[in-house]
Amino acid sequence: MEQERIAKTLVKPKGIFDWKDFYKFLYELMQAQGYVITEDHYNQKETKNGKEIEVQWNCSQFIDDYTRFDVQLLLKVFGLVDVQIERGGQKKDMNQGEIEVWITGFITTDYKNQWEKQPILKFLKGVYDRYLYRSRYEELQAKMWEHVYLIENEVKAYFELPRFM
Repeated sequence: MEQERIAKTLVKPKGIFDWKDFYKFLYELMQAQGYVITEDHYNQKETKNGKEIEVQWNCSQFIDDYTRFDVQLLLKVFGLVDVQIERGGQKKDMNQGEIEVWITGFITTDYKNQWEKQPILKFLKGVYDRYLYRSRYEELQAKMWEHVYLIENEVKAYFELPRFM
């Protein structure tokens, strides 16, 4: 199995937002994009400045029997405190703090490790990757960039930040 990092980006919104709603929004976004989500890490602790939360998701999308897209999402929340705001004459419970959303896209080939079992297969994998699969891999690299920046733009849209796509 080989994994190559294709794209990495960071979104750092700050202010008032609904943490639970954002968490749900991001989960549903990844599902809508066809990813299977595994939450590898969730840690929350209280500090004098509010809650600190760290969440790591590994999201996988199977392209074919040989290739898989992997997106790692790392969410870090600092100084999360509960606040109450008024919208349209209604009081609403929200959160205030700073969040970092790290989005990293990988392409994983031979994710079933079928080509690594025997020396001749490993040799054939090298030939396949170098000569036959190269143009397809380049297409997939461009597609992975699109996936990462689509996620970035959706996160920015959620927080009403400027977007570039």
